[in-house]
Amino acid sequence: MKIFPLGKAKESHSLPDLIKGLQYAVSSAQDMLVAQHIQMFESYFDSDGVALTKKIKNGAGAHIDVPLLTLMPHNSLLLDEIEITFAARIQHVSNYQAANAPLAVSLANFEMNVASPAQSKSDKDVMNVSLRFKAAPPPEGFARIVDDYYKKL
Repeated sequence: MKIFPLGKAKESHSLPDLIKGLQYAVSSAQDMLVAQHIQMFESYFDSDGVALTKKIKNGAGAHIDVPLLTLMPHNSLLLDEIEITFAARIQHVSNYQAANAPLAVSLANFEMNVASPAQSKSDKDVMNVSLRFKAAPPPEGFARIVDDYYKKL
């Protein structure tokens, strides 16, 4: 399946716009994983938040209510790292001043569209771009808030 079919008019985008779009796709995949965890967790509790249990009889003949949550495997998917590689044809390069920067900084802005990888070998205006998104620990403040809630359990 070709995402960007050749022979059709391609809209030009800036490199930051392309990177933001790719980062959004990665974030959306992570959101789906979080939703799956929440849905799985909710399936072990009733509408009042009481754990669903299975009554079992131990060796001494006593009946014990065992929470289903403790009996099921809790495997999960993790989006740890993703690498995206693509070729991009540079349409236009412009300079601009960084807004609200403490120092006057001139930055370059690339207007580009996605090209075929084969074109990057023969066309000097096509560059190969490789991006790697990697999971990172949460910010310190967020981690402290979560730890505080764990302590209250």
